[in-house]
Amino acid sequence: MRIGFAAVAVAVALVSSCGSGTSSSSSTSTGSSSSGSSSSSGAGPATTTAGPSEGGLSSPADPGRQAAVAVVTQELQGYLDSWRATGQANAARTYLGPDQQLPSPTGTASPAAQLVLARGRVTAVDLQTWTSSEHFVVRATLDLVFKGSGDTLGNWANGPNERFVTVDRRSGAVPYVLSLATGP
Repeated sequence: MRIGFAAVAVAVALVSSCGSGTSSSSSTSTGSSSSGSSSSSGAGPATTTAGPSEGGLSSPADPGRQAAVAVVTQELQGYLDSWRATGQANAARTYLGPDQQLPSPTGTASPAAQLVLARGRVTAVDLQTWTSSEHFVVRATLDLVFKGSGDTLGNWANGPNERFVTVDRRSGAVPYVLSLATGP
């Protein structure tokens, strides 16, 4: 099933009707645009797939779960687009939780604050743990390219970066607050 950007509003509505369970193998992958245009993110519409049902839970192909994963995929891409356009600290303020904010630089900027994202694209998102539409965990693969960063990449690298993302619902224009980690 292909979920386009216009379907995000429908996906948000479906997320609120999701059931609860403990885990799922649902995944979303984004493909590169095959046109000659130069998109800043390079991401195309999300494609959502689901595996077999686990442990008697409702099917991982449940439209509510797929919708939640699709919304989070769009939100992760929004985070990368914001990071590229306005910097990592501004993107973190919009998309990440308080514990993941960059410290305000005093004097010289920290290496993390100097990290300039040239390109970023979400290439895959797999649902890892499902508690409810209010709280779940996905594993995301982010393809990143940094400008003039040398060895100051910290927890990031040029190329594919895998992150476990804890997702919690919030009110406002950005439906979820994200918490990124390198392990589960």
